[in-house]
Amino acid sequence: MSLNPPVSTILAADPNLKLPRSYQWNVALEKAIGTSQTVSVTYIGAIGRDLLRVTQLLNPNPSFQTVALTTGTATSDYNALQLKFERRLARGLQVLASYTYAHSIDSASTDAFANYLNTPTTFANPNIDRGNSEFDIRHALTAGVTYDIPAPGPNPYVRGALGGWSVDAFVLARSAPPVDVVGAIFQANGTALYPRPNVNPGVPLGVC
Repeated sequence: MSLNPPVSTILAADPNLKLPRSYQWNVALEKAIGTSQTVSVTYIGAIGRDLLRVTQLLNPNPSFQTVALTTGTATSDYNALQLKFERRLARGLQVLASYTYAHSIDSASTDAFANYLNTPTTFANPNIDRGNSEFDIRHALTAGVTYDIPAPGPNPYVRGALGGWSVDAFVLARSAPPVDVVGAIFQANGTALYPRPNVNPGVPLGVC
């Protein structure tokens, strides 16, 4: 391995790179229903600023063929509304159910160099790539129910053999993450771009 140019691939960082920042907040309301049940509503918010983003430069000069430049130009925003119902174990029945409506938006869902293909890049305005996060799950429902089966009969042997059983049910449902369609690579002013296809008004979408 040689350290002398030309170099096929080099990783570089913006000399003015700032430490990524995130801010989070939430507010919750909870109400009791009877002695063993509660419902709650929670709003959660979070933003990320100066997040890492990798841009690939092709042949910027004769010494370097490929430069992966890390900058702090990415941003993210997350908002979620959570609903929860909880019933503590009473009369043999226990319930926990929650529903989340959330939206995650960013301009770079990953800062890993190996995954830069997932993020089309541009120096002109990084916010052109701002949209739904790759991990954006809009709807999520989780519910669990436990019921203790009463022991039958007064016979202690029967109760010992058939008692202590319970039935559990669990449900998990959520919407799918977005599909990010990226076109073939092309070069523009020495930058490797992975553009998204254009949407033509009035033309239905299709997958070949």
